[in-house]
Order: sequence, then C-alpha cells, then structure tokens
Amino acid sequence: MTPLCVLQVTLFNIRSNKTEPTRIDLVVICPCDTYIKFDFQANASFKRRMWNYKRANFNLLNNMIQSTDWTFLHNDSVESATDAFINKFLDLAKSCIPTI
Repeated sequence: MTPLCVLQVTLFNIRSNKTEPTRIDLVVICPCDTYIKFDFQANASFKRRMWNYKRANFNLLNNMIQSTDWTFLHNDSVESATDAFINKFLDLAKSCIPTI
C-alpha cells in the first residue's frame, strides 16, 4: 500500500551555536500532483557561552576564588545570595577561561 501523501521536512542552518532563526521548509507531496509549501521562521531559543577549558588558567581561578570576600552572601535572602554567588563566580570564570 502506498501512502496518499508524503511529508518532507528540510532543515537549514541548524547548529548549536547559531543565534539567528532557523529556516524550516515543510513540503507536502500528494499523488494528484499538488505541491504545497509552508515556509516559516523558527526563532532561536537561547544564546550560550562555549568555554575553552583546555586554555583555562585554573591556578589563577582558584587564587581569585580564595581571595574573594564572600561575606556579601550572608546579607540577603537565599535567592539573592544565590544570584550574587552565580554572578560573582561567572565573572571570575570569564576572566580565567576563554571562550571558543
């Protein structure tokens, strides 16, 4: 038994580090020589940083972590302390770990 219609999906420009929308073409092919093309743009969902750990200076990062005054974490709520910790740690990591 042959299918009545065939759905063909073609994806273009899909990479993990792309920031622009991805183009997706949907094509429906029917035996009655009907050609319907749906062309739309899918939005990029997020941007992310690709760390190059092979070139990281972990000795410097460890020294910076040890020399940081972490007492600011005791002054606020758990949620704001968590946000402050993440921001501070990422600032330190960005200064010691290059990106790809």
